[in-house]
Amino acid sequence: MAVTDRIGEPILYLARHAEVKRDKEGRMRGLLNDSLDEDGERQAAELAELFNDRYIAAGFTDDLDRTRQTLQPIAAAKDFHMGVDTELRSWDVGSDLEGRSIEANKDTIRMLKSQPDTIPVGGQSWRSYVEQTKRAFSHYWTMALESGPILLVLHGSSIQVIWEMLGAMAFSTAYDQTPLEPGGVASVYLAREGPRIKVLRGAKATVDA
Repeated sequence: MAVTDRIGEPILYLARHAEVKRDKEGRMRGLLNDSLDEDGERQAAELAELFNDRYIAAGFTDDLDRTRQTLQPIAAAKDFHMGVDTELRSWDVGSDLEGRSIEANKDTIRMLKSQPDTIPVGGQSWRSYVEQTKRAFSHYWTMALESGPILLVLHGSSIQVIWEMLGAMAFSTAYDQTPLEPGGVASVYLAREGPRIKVLRGAKATVDA
């Protein structure tokens, strides 16, 4: 099938991992390995229901519990192997910021994103993370064009980068300007101008630029 024959079809599905306790507390997750809370488990089950009648060729996520636990019910229902890729990890904000209040540290996050080569203590520069996420998106977009729709379960930071990359939202220096609520999902479909995004569930009501 030629690529042009797939115009208007979903190529990738992007899901934000379901809820963990630190989401409710407004704390930075980074690479902390939180498991889903009770609401998160319910959201993961609802995601599996949403995909009941949608074809998915494969599903991928990183090695952290909250993303794997979000993908597991879908993989079980669809009977596909869950691929693990550390390129899909969240932004590593480093040991000084992990688990800390987003509100209390918003100026530090603003600085790190405004000066993207700055490396937080024990972490990863924002520029390095953006490059990592763009590289992963390009890899799975190419794979999905060949294999059929792929589901990626991602962290808020990577979803934010992809939205900005595709021109669906303006760049923000805030930590959590993710356009999807926990457990939300969007399709990235092929238009004549390139990839475009359509939210299927869980759009965040307000996202400030």
